[in-house]
Amino acid sequence: MNSKAAVLIIESDPDDATELKLKIEKLGLSVVGLTDNLMDALSLIKEPSTPSSSIGGGMASREIDQNLIQKWVEEQALVDHIFVKNNKNELSKLFVPNIQAIETEGNYCLIHTRDRKHVVKISLKKLKEQLSSRLFLQVHRNFMVQLSHVDSIDFSNNFLKIGSKKFPLGATYKQQLQKRITQLK
Repeated sequence: MNSKAAVLIIESDPDDATELKLKIEKLGLSVVGLTDNLMDALSLIKEPSTPSSSIGGGMASREIDQNLIQKWVEEQALVDHIFVKNNKNELSKLFVPNIQAIETEGNYCLIHTRDRKHVVKISLKKLKEQLSSRLFLQVHRNFMVQLSHVDSIDFSNNFLKIGSKKFPLGATYKQQLQKRITQLK
């Protein structure tokens, strides 16, 4: 039986995946799969011939249980839609990529999209737990934004703009935002 660890690489950037594969092989490990899709990785993991090691999203290359890999993959999978109650007490599908910002007012959240605001009875904290931290960032105690929708940031006046809408930028969240964006100087 070969005790050499085998690695499944999960990486969306092709250049990074190639570089990672070379580094892993240089360590004497065997790369048995490479995918850019978490759902494909999950199906590969379920196959009996798949190794018990994986690397991606900051995980270190080491022997780990397949259940742990599956749990990690499921946690990384992005939810592409949520359902919100409309004023007719029906559930309406809201695509997560369309969410620009979320504002809290007491026990309610206003979910801003380009066209309208959806009112949902949920705390910002609970909604934040359900949405991907890779897409969304809290920028104020009452506001969370989807970073891909941010058009401009004014650090000196503490606000950011999405389209024509201005959102406040809290002092305690400013540094976190600066870490998440790419700035050319």
